[in-house]
Amino acid sequence: MSDPNEVKCLRCQGAVEHLGTFPLMTGKSSRAAKLFLGQLAEMDESHWDVDAFRCATCGHVEMFDLGRNA
Repeated sequence: MSDPNEVKCLRCQGAVEHLGTFPLMTGKSSRAAKLFLGQLAEMDESHWDVDAFRCATCGHVEMFDLGRNA
């Protein structure tokens, strides 16, 4: 699924619009660690870039890792 034009809504099969690419944080920091250490608690976290799409018909939002598992 390397072409965003191939993406269809999983619920209604309608056309979707690309909202952009967003980083999702993946890590182990707890709320308490972030409260006391702030950004230092996020140093060992990594991020995962995903492309978000919204259905123009039903409003369903999906996220995909497009073209990164080639």
